[in-house]
Amino acid sequence: MNARGMMILIFINIGLAQGLITKPVFSVLVVVAVVTSATALLLYRRALPKHLEMQLGSGVPTPAPAPHPLTTTDMH
Repeated sequence: MNARGMMILIFINIGLAQGLITKPVFSVLVVVAVVTSATALLLYRRALPKHLEMQLGSGVPTPAPAPHPLTTTDMH
């Protein structure tokens, strides 16, 4: 479960303990938190192009392009 899903569970537990939500609403929110957390990674992978996923997964950052060197004609 991702951090967002865990935060949802914490907040709805507080809401239930304080009487802000009912048990049926709590149950629905737990299911929503679990389903969205489980499907988030699949959706991220589908949305992210394969070459970016491979690049991000390797942990090696992409080098920035070298800046264009200034010449004396560039300076005014």
